[in-house]
Amino acid sequence: MNICGVSLSGGVATLALVEIENGGFQVIDCETKRVELGDGNEASAVKSFRDAFAALVRDHQVRLIAIKKRNTAGPFAGGAMTFKMEGLIQCLDVDVQLIAPITIAQCIKRHGYVLPHGVHKYQKEAFEVAAAAAQRLS
Repeated sequence: MNICGVSLSGGVATLALVEIENGGFQVIDCETKRVELGDGNEASAVKSFRDAFAALVRDHQVRLIAIKKRNTAGPFAGGAMTFKMEGLIQCLDVDVQLIAPITIAQCIKRHGYVLPHGVHKYQKEAFEVAAAAAQRLS
C-alpha cells in the first residue's frame, strides 16, 4: 500500500511517498516533491492544486494520505491557505488521516527513523508523517 505524507506550510504542500511491504516500508522515488497552491483567491489556482494532487494520487496508486495536523488557534496555528489545501486534499477519493505532532514524535522516538537516501531535508516532516502512518497500519 502506498502512503503520501504531507506537510503543509504557507501555500506549499511538501510530499513524501512510502510503500508498505513485508511489515516495513520503503521510500518511493517521485518527481513531485512539492505542490504549490499559488494565489488561493483564484479559482484556477485552486483547481490546479486539486488536479495536481489528484494526478499524483492516481499515478502512484496512493491509498492513504497522511497530513501533519496543525493547531486551529493560538500562537502556532496554521494559516488559512494550509487549511484550504487540507480541505482540497480531503475531497479527493482516497483515505485521508490527520496525524498529531505528538503521535509523530512518539513514533520517531520508538522506531528511531533516519532520513533515508533520496529524501531531501525539506521533506523531513512529510517523511515522518508518512512513516508514522505506516507504523500505525503495521
